[in-house]
Formats: sequence, C-alpha cells, structure tokens
Amino acid sequence: MRIAFISDLHSCLSSLEDVLLDCDQRGVDKIYCLGDVIDMGPEPEQVIAKLRGLNITTIRGNHDSLDENPELPFLRDIEDWTRAQLTEDSYQWLQSLPTILIEEVEQVRLLMVHGSPDAITEGLLAETPSEKINAWLEQHDANIILAGHTHVPLVRHLRAGIAVNTGSTSIPFAEANVIPPTGLPYSDYAILEIRGGISSVEQIRIPMNYEALLNAVEKVKMPHARAFMGTWQR
Repeated sequence: MRIAFISDLHSCLSSLEDVLLDCDQRGVDKIYCLGDVIDMGPEPEQVIAKLRGLNITTIRGNHDSLDENPELPFLRDIEDWTRAQLTEDSYQWLQSLPTILIEEVEQVRLLMVHGSPDAITEGLLAETPSEKINAWLEQHDANIILAGHTHVPLVRHLRAGIAVNTGSTSIPFAEANVIPPTGLPYSDYAILEIRGGISSVEQIRIPMNYEALLNAVEKVKMPHARAFMGTWQR
C-alpha cells in the first residue's frame, strides 16, 4: 500500500496537477490532503474542483476558513479576493471538512492534522519537543502523525512512532516561521509505504512550473501579483 500525503496547495492548480501526475507514476494507491487547499494563489475554485472530482480525502487548514483577517493589507486583500472567487457550494465544502482524521491502514494507525492535534496553526517542526509528539501519538493511539502547515518537510522517528511533515505542494519554504518567507521552486509531498504492518516514509520533491503559475496569476489578475510571485527563490 502506497499512500501520498499532500498539503498546503494554496490555490495553485499547476503544482497540484504535477504532483498528482507524479503520484500516478510512482504507483500511489491513495491520496490524502492535509489542508490549506486555498488562499495565497490564483485558482482556488479549480483546485477545489480537482480534489472533489478525484474524491481525495481532505482535512481543513487554517487558510480554508477564510476568516483569519490578516493584519497585513497584502494578505487581507488576497483573502477577500479568494472568497469572491468561490462558489457557495465550494465554500460550504471547505467549512464541512474535519480538522483531524484518524484512519487505520493495514494495522497502521494514522493521525492526520493540518498543524497539530492541539491547534490548526501549531506547526510540527524539527524543534517540536519529542515529549509533545509522543504524547500526541499516545493520546490518539496512533503509529504515525502526518501534518503540513509549516511548508517545511521533515520525518522524525520517536519512541511512540513516526512524525511526518509533508511540506507544501505549491510554496515550500526555505525556513519555517520566517517573515517574509522565501519560497523554493519545488513541490513537496510525502509517500508512506506499508507492507506487512511495516511503514517507511519517502519525502518527494519535484520541480515547480513557475511559468505556469505566473501565467495563471496574470490571467486572473490576482491582487498583489508581483509581490506574490516575488516570494520564490529562482
């Protein structure tokens, strides 16, 4: 069983499609999305339609509620613009998504969150205390915790199990919690392989199609497009 975990799509359809194609080429059996489907990108409605059309099980990220009301006008304008692009049906679908999902696959219990089990905006980081992660795993009787949110991938092996951060399919960051962030020209996701109850994790990084994203941003006249595209390190 090969399971892909994607996260932090942020309305970037071309990056999502590239990752989905890569998943197919790598023989992935199932895909989960760990949230932040929309916001901070040009194609929110199209990304939602792609996930729903493929019946990809999805949980809700902090951006998906479109209620953060950021202090920076740059971010607030994009949040308002994103809400205006969505049909009411798509918006209600986002609000209906769970913030935590637990599933068992071949006797391996998976705990899926966007940020952490404690808070949707708490990141799973290299410096997150092992005691905290072990407690999350034990509290939910899980073998593996999978999260996104930070845009920085990692895998940690701990006493109670494995912790995985998928990174971002659209805007991987050079460092977590650095403002302004530096985006890397890649798409990140993770594949979990389970055989006979034994799990292994592979972090995947593929090139990002910067030109496709640039064309999409210009086509829809997304606010602050120049500043947004300046996020990436090229």
